[in-house]
Amino acid sequence: MIANRRSKGILHYAAMAAVAALLISAVPARADAIDDLHGGAQAIEQGQYAQAISLFDKVISSGALNEHGLALAHHHRGIAEQKLGQTAAAIGDYSKAISGNALPEAVLARAHYNRGIAYSQQGEDAKAEADYRATVKLVPSYGAAYHNLANIERRRGNQKAAIADYSKALEYMSGDARKYAFHGRGLSYEAEGDKSKAKADYEAALRIDGNFAPAKTELAALDRPQPKPLIGSDTATNGKEGKAKVIRVASASGWETTAVRYANPAGNKPKAGPVPTSNAAVQSPERQVNIGDAANRPVPEASTAPAPGPYQVQLGAYRDEETAKVAWRNLVTRSQGRLSGIEHRVVRADLGERGIFYRLRAGGYAEESVAHRLCARLSTVGIECVVPR
Repeated sequence: MIANRRSKGILHYAAMAAVAALLISAVPARADAIDDLHGGAQAIEQGQYAQAISLFDKVISSGALNEHGLALAHHHRGIAEQKLGQTAAAIGDYSKAISGNALPEAVLARAHYNRGIAYSQQGEDAKAEADYRATVKLVPSYGAAYHNLANIERRRGNQKAAIADYSKALEYMSGDARKYAFHGRGLSYEAEGDKSKAKADYEAALRIDGNFAPAKTELAALDRPQPKPLIGSDTATNGKEGKAKVIRVASASGWETTAVRYANPAGNKPKAGPVPTSNAAVQSPERQVNIGDAANRPVPEASTAPAPGPYQVQLGAYRDEETAKVAWRNLVTRSQGRLSGIEHRVVRADLGERGIFYRLRAGGYAEESVAHRLCARLSTVGIECVVPR
C-alpha cells in the first residue's frame, strides 16, 4: 500500500486539534491528560511505538478526556499499534475513534484511510474499499486512497475501473509516490492488451525513479514473448537425465518465476539453477482468502538453519514470537507466491527500555540487490519490507 506522505502533518494537526478541543469543551480535561496526549504523539513521531501505546493506555483509562480527546487518543493508539503489526487492535481503536463522531474532518479521513489499510492486511477487501471511499468523500484530493482503491479493482479484474482510479490518484499524488500509480496503471493497461500505454506508464515511473525495480522488470518483459501458463502448470524438456527442467509458476497476480532445475540422476541430490524473475502481466495486491483461512494453513515454522547469504528482508517486528509466526503464515498467503519456498526465521531482539521484539525475516542472499528486488516484488502486493544492514 501507498502511505500518505502527509502523515506527519496530519499527526501534528491531530495533536493540536485535540488540545483545542480539550480546552474549549464544556467538560475540561486535566492538564496531565493533555501532556500524555502530546507525549504519545511525540513518541509516534520518534518511532517509539510501544511507549506511545503505554501513554495512550494511561490517558484512555484515566477518564480525564472528553469525547474529542478520547477519539484522538484512540486514533493515535491505532497508529502505534499498526506500526507494530497489531492489526486487529489497530482496527478496534480506529473504529472507536470513528464511531464517536468527534474527530476533526481531516483526521477522520486519515482514520478511515488507516483502517482501510488494516482491513486490507486482514484480507477484508470490501471493508477496505468502504473505508477508502469514505476517505475520498471527506477529502477528495486524497490520492493515496484512490491508488489503493485501484489496487482492489485490479485484483478483481476490473481493469477499466482500476485505470480510472490510478488516473485519479495521479491527479493528486506528488513526488516519488507517483511511480507506484504509474506502475499500477501500466499493469492494468497491459492486462487490457494496450502495450503502448503500459510502456508509457512504466517509462513514466522510471523517469521518477530510475532504479524502480518493478517498472524495470515490466518494461524489459513487455516485448519479450513468454508463455502464460496456468497457476502451477509445468513445462519440461523431454530428454534424458541431466536435461534442464523448466518450471514456470504464474501467480494470480501475473508475476512469473522461472526456476531451472535439473533431472536427478539416481542417488544424487538435485541442483538448483538460477531463478530469474519477470512480471509480464497484471499483479493484484493483497489476499484472496481471509485471515482465518490463512492461519489454519500448514506453513513451515521458522527455520533455525543459517541463511546461505548475509542479506535478508525484514517483514515486521512483533511483541511475541507466536504473533510473528502467525504473521508469516498470513504473509505467505498474501504474497501470491512471492514468498513461496523462501526460508524465514524469527529473531529475538532485546531493545532495552523499548522491550523485546521478535523480528520476522526471510531469505538469505549473497547480494544485497537480490534482497531489495524481493522487497520491490512484495511491495506490489502491499507487503512492506526492509533490508537490514
